[in-house]
Amino acid sequence: MKITLVKLFMVFCFCAVAWPAWAQVDPGWSSELDRAREEEDMKEDSVIYSSRFVRYTTLAMMRQGTFTYQIDTVHKDFQYYNPQHQPRNPSIHLGSYGLATRDLLFEPNKTIGFQPGFHALERFLYRSEDVKYYRARAPYSELYNIGFFFEDQVIRAKISQNINPRWNVGGEFHAAGADGYYSNQRYNDLRWVAFSWYESQNQRYNLLFNGVFNTLTSTENGSILNDTVFRDENSRGPAAELTRLKSMRDMRPRNTWKDDELFLRQSIYLGKLDTISAGLPEQQILPTNRFAHSLSYQRRRFDFFKNEEDVHGAFPFGESVLTEDTTSVTTITNDFSYSFYLRGTSLAFIKNEVKLDLGYQHDFIWARTRNHSPFMQDHTLKAGLGYRFSDRVNVTGDFQQIILGSHFGDYLYEAQVDVLLSQSVGTIRLGAYTQNKSPERIFQVADYTYHQWEQDLDKTK
Repeated sequence: MKITLVKLFMVFCFCAVAWPAWAQVDPGWSSELDRAREEEDMKEDSVIYSSRFVRYTTLAMMRQGTFTYQIDTVHKDFQYYNPQHQPRNPSIHLGSYGLATRDLLFEPNKTIGFQPGFHALERFLYRSEDVKYYRARAPYSELYNIGFFFEDQVIRAKISQNINPRWNVGGEFHAAGADGYYSNQRYNDLRWVAFSWYESQNQRYNLLFNGVFNTLTSTENGSILNDTVFRDENSRGPAAELTRLKSMRDMRPRNTWKDDELFLRQSIYLGKLDTISAGLPEQQILPTNRFAHSLSYQRRRFDFFKNEEDVHGAFPFGESVLTEDTTSVTTITNDFSYSFYLRGTSLAFIKNEVKLDLGYQHDFIWARTRNHSPFMQDHTLKAGLGYRFSDRVNVTGDFQQIILGSHFGDYLYEAQVDVLLSQSVGTIRLGAYTQNKSPERIFQVADYTYHQWEQDLDKTK
């Protein structure tokens, strides 16, 4: 028994001495093990950012607080790419994408102060209030391209990236082109957008900036000569029909709209901040006191060009071969506002919230036509009241009054009640408003080749 234990002890000692020597005999295996261990230690942690972490806000949302929505990754309403064919807001138009359009259903124009009065291509404009400001933990890009009949194309591209966790920048490009059904129905537009959103580390200061640049070109053909085209059995198709205006390419009769705007808004939260879903992507920050200032510089230009004789009587009266009618409007707006919120202690959902908004807006306006170049300015007081009983019932009232300036006496008083019946049924909205509005500029003064008048009209009530 003793001999057996001695033998086992000798074997153990031999293995202990031989192991380092054997390890040195095969250095390759050891180096591979060390290399694998080093790679594992140096490996960086990876996080996969899904669409849940790409979110956006808008100017209307920032007027309530700081919160974001997740980007839409489904194809809902994908087929409604044409601004003329919106199921909730149908239109009547000249038959092709991009041509003159107006609402088919009544939509009240709740604006006061100066308005140029041009609306034919409004649906195709990209406006400052349409811009989305992103918060993207990873670079976000979007490409949209759709073609439909007659080789018409709609293209949209967007890119957005956070420079740091609190500052995002991005840009958009929109383009559309349509040849139309008949001769000289060509339409094209180019729209460029740059935007940025900065939020301070303590989440009390926000800065929004955007630059929007629109160029819309819509050709005029004066209508086709064949007034029985839909009853003519020998018709050779739309492309063969003659039109009243015939010039092509750079000489084609056309309307050109240019609408450029630079917008800057700063806001600061004072006092207590209420937070919902803290630390999550869908976090909401609700202030109790907010001061904000918005500055915008907008230049609009409406041109009509024609360089041919009106042989077939497309225009109402007058003779002119070369026609270059232009209206330009430059507006500088300063908007100051203060908001106060009083809400309950429970934030599971917002209820018993009282809101008070006070504001002052000043507008400088330069409008120029061929023989008229008036300078105007308006001083507007604003106020708003709101009471939210719960997440289902919300009552608001908004008041605007021009107290001094070229459009003195204009006002808009409006009240609204929203009642959410259920998520499946939807919301009932009850509203009422009263308005006193100056006539649009085009109705008061027209200084063009085929339209000339100057008259003093009463305000619209």
